[in-house]
Amino acid sequence: MLSSDMHSHYDGLITRLRRIESVMVAFSGGVDSTLLLRAVRDAGIRSVAVTACSPLMSEAEMRHAEERADEMGIAFMMLQVNEFAADGFAENREERCYLCKAYRYDRLCNLAREKNYAAIVDGTNLDDMQDYRPGLRAVRERGVLTPLADAGLTKSDIRELSRALELSTWDKPSSPCLATRIPYGSPITIEKLRMIENAEMYLSAKGFREFRVRTFDDSARIEVLPEQMPMLFENDNRACILAELHRLGYRSVTIDLGGFRSGKLNPARQGRCEK
Repeated sequence: MLSSDMHSHYDGLITRLRRIESVMVAFSGGVDSTLLLRAVRDAGIRSVAVTACSPLMSEAEMRHAEERADEMGIAFMMLQVNEFAADGFAENREERCYLCKAYRYDRLCNLAREKNYAAIVDGTNLDDMQDYRPGLRAVRERGVLTPLADAGLTKSDIRELSRALELSTWDKPSSPCLATRIPYGSPITIEKLRMIENAEMYLSAKGFREFRVRTFDDSARIEVLPEQMPMLFENDNRACILAELHRLGYRSVTIDLGGFRSGKLNPARQGRCEK
């Protein structure tokens, strides 16, 4: 059941969307873009969900996105992309996110024109506007619309709305692209991305809910929620995790005592003691 405030926010979102003739939704299957896709469906406008089939996304996340679109009965497409084709991307400088988004949205804009969709929308929320998000410049430059942010919806609002609307993603942990596990200045390679994907898939199978395997060349730094840290040492977890990450190619494995925190490798947070 929606509160009156949330009902007003959602009605405002639907109203905004109905002003658009047709939309292509940049769809990751995460909490934000899933709520946006539901709103697009409720607005009754012509739409398609498009997920980037990219080296930066795990196979599990791509499957999840297709399943969410199918659940809503929205047309779905996979767009084959390879961000390594973008000049400078693999060098992993601080503009990496901008280069990635510029490349992806150029491809999406071409597809939208080809398929005759009036606009592209993505799941940017109001909190994203306050964080380190170089990719937002590429979003603005290409005229991609951000209905959630424009409707004043924060991440917590989106989770509340998603829960009230019985969306399965309401409590889904954030899962940014795999390149965010690699610190700026350290080159991105396909091999590193697959190591990260497989290491995180293993931790997920062990029952860890929200975590990252930060990758520094051939060293891994594991971040888990503080309340789940004891799990690292329960039964034979420590030895099994160490053996699996060594098998994947990591020479050393450490644990971040500060625990998981999204965006910890962002430049604004480097060199700070975590509170």
